[in-house]
Amino acid sequence: MATDILSLRTLLNTCYSLSSQACEIIRSVQARREEKGATALNATLKDKNDSRTYLTEADTAAQELIWKGLRTVFGSELNIVGEEDAIEEEENPENKEEIVYEEALHGYNVPDDLQALVFSDVIVFIDPVDGTREFVEGRLEACQNLIGISYRGRAVAGVIGLPFIRTGSDESAICCGNTKAQIIFGVVGSTDGVHGLPSSMNYNLAKESEMVLGISADLGEKVPALKFVRETILTTSNAKTTRLLKAGACGNKCLKVIQGEADCALMNFGCSLWDTCATEALVVASGGEVSTLFGWKIHHGIRDDQDKETYKNNYGVMVTGKNFQTKQGVTLSAFIKQHIINNKVITDILKQNGVVPHTADENKQLVVDLIRNISDGTVITPEYFNHVIGGDTISSYYSLESDAVRYKQSHACRIIFDTGKTAFLKRIVLRELPSAIEKAKTLPYKLQRDVNANMNESNFLKNPLVTKFNNTENSNAKQGRLQIVKAYDCQALVYADNPIDSKFLLLLEDFSEKNGWHQFAHIDEKYMRSTLQALAKFHAFFWLKNGDRNLSREIEKQLWDVATYWDLEKQPTGQVELLEENFRRLIDEFEIIDDETEKKEIIVKNYGKKLKEIAIDLNSNVHNSLQKQTIIHGDAKCPNFFFKDNGDQTDVGLIDFQWTGAGLCATDVAYAIWTCPAFGVLAKEKELVQYYHSHLVNALQTNFPECEVGAWLPLDQFLQEYQKCFLDLSRCIIGDQWRTVSLNTLRERKGKMVYNAYNKDEDIAKLLIKRVMQSLDQL
Repeated sequence: MATDILSLRTLLNTCYSLSSQACEIIRSVQARREEKGATALNATLKDKNDSRTYLTEADTAAQELIWKGLRTVFGSELNIVGEEDAIEEEENPENKEEIVYEEALHGYNVPDDLQALVFSDVIVFIDPVDGTREFVEGRLEACQNLIGISYRGRAVAGVIGLPFIRTGSDESAICCGNTKAQIIFGVVGSTDGVHGLPSSMNYNLAKESEMVLGISADLGEKVPALKFVRETILTTSNAKTTRLLKAGACGNKCLKVIQGEADCALMNFGCSLWDTCATEALVVASGGEVSTLFGWKIHHGIRDDQDKETYKNNYGVMVTGKNFQTKQGVTLSAFIKQHIINNKVITDILKQNGVVPHTADENKQLVVDLIRNISDGTVITPEYFNHVIGGDTISSYYSLESDAVRYKQSHACRIIFDTGKTAFLKRIVLRELPSAIEKAKTLPYKLQRDVNANMNESNFLKNPLVTKFNNTENSNAKQGRLQIVKAYDCQALVYADNPIDSKFLLLLEDFSEKNGWHQFAHIDEKYMRSTLQALAKFHAFFWLKNGDRNLSREIEKQLWDVATYWDLEKQPTGQVELLEENFRRLIDEFEIIDDETEKKEIIVKNYGKKLKEIAIDLNSNVHNSLQKQTIIHGDAKCPNFFFKDNGDQTDVGLIDFQWTGAGLCATDVAYAIWTCPAFGVLAKEKELVQYYHSHLVNALQTNFPECEVGAWLPLDQFLQEYQKCFLDLSRCIIGDQWRTVSLNTLRERKGKMVYNAYNKDEDIAKLLIKRVMQSLDQL
């Protein structure tokens, strides 16, 4: 039954039925023990030195039942991971007897985005008896049967079988005679939370005035990291009192949190993904959270089935209930960030992955969340870096928070190798970005646009033409060179059915200050000319319109049909209609004119209406021309340029190609001139535009020595296109970016790298408005 789409409701119902039957197996094994003694368990130790590794008849029989039941219903292609060894598959699974199917969900709410899942992205995790040690030792109330469902690495649903729930209030020893089996389940995001919880009469609920921490009987004393986190929770709590609640087994601890008997819990480092998949889903469904001790979510994916150790939760597990934030005073993520991850006892955990800071940086805050694989969430190892960069000299690395950049749409950090060299790691996991989550809810088209943009950058950087361009530039010693950032690795996991699941990772060459590179919030005339010269070389190399450039045509097919982010198709609807009102507001807000008579004349001319009337045609001429000239960068702003003085020349480094694609040269030029320079540089706008054009012609002649390139883009044509591109850009600025902006907003942003020049300098903003009026008057 391995179809492309799998119904979560059907899978969850099946797991419910199988868990119910598995609980009966567990109870039958216990009944035999009560009748015949402990030997009925057939208990053995997988590791004779670790009592947590008990294996009993209940474990093997329960897993076999669940495994074969899932195969009967869903076929051999369903991904299944069990704590015990995999069950041998039968040759004709379709001939198996039908399992006893039980409709359990009834009207239970399953969120829309989880109802139909891509079959191959689903994994079922089975822990046939969670708490086998407790089962062997007779602590039956701690035993559970766990069936977790993960989707694209996220624990999304779970079924927990409770084989031994007391049926009365007597205090006698728990046994089959005074217990029954009960099944609970839940789906992340469901409005119905966790279904089937035992009666609250049996709970010893945590008081409002106390913080209760669920923990194993040894209190984590033998593990420094657990001991540290335990004491930190207790000493930083806002609750009047604190209490430790000793509880064995991962599922049992989580159940205490779900029921409210504990506010939080710490799992042993020995727990594995089959312990946390079902339990995390139910904790989250009940309003709680689960994370590693480093603050990131657990990735429940396929590891190495031949080595069960690879399924261990090596980064620790902390579970919190819905009351944790109130009692602790902060969210789980804030608690970990403020109190946990900066401690050496925690960061030392990463040494197993080769994360070892230099002695001089040992006391500095490390980046821990970004240095992870996007495929399975594990921490990247030196072996990976050696593989993609080349060589075998890297044995350890680390990253400092002071070198990291955390924008709304992407995160990145500098990787420092023990060899002394560096690289830059850009990691975009959309579900980890609050802005992306908000877009998924309110502006899904923008989220899809961002996914396409990240895919676009990956496609560009891994194209062989980029290497060819850099090799060509490196051979040029006579003038400043343009260097497109080198990508050692480009990874992309894109999910068209639900873009929020998409993930990207780029390992890039590092334009670091250590290597002589610099960035600026605004650039002076010297660097502005270097920027325009660099764009001229870029445009000439990737030229499309004339000459024989089949390779450029090939790369064009992999990029945006329309470069940039401000063409109307990528912008919110209704932007053009806002121009008239927004322009009138900005005249007042920016205090463009002091003289009242002149101000009235400007209002009468109604420049916003003029821009509105030509906006559609501008967009068509600038972005939708059938004769695209070249591949343009599409986002040629200051943060995307690096500068390195090389004698009397300046080398330029270029990054970020999310919006790269076919377009007009003037689009990049107009954007660069209004996003990069200091205010005084704009006095030479016309001169700079012509400077770019002269360098474009020279670069074209270099690339096409046999052609008469002068006629390909005459200066008069380019100047006209520049005016149109400037006005088209201004349409986006006035109609969208400046909808609510004020002079105070611009003043607060002054000097900040992340903002474009017109968005952080009030003089540039005022000049832009005046230039719009001048340009409209000239039309």
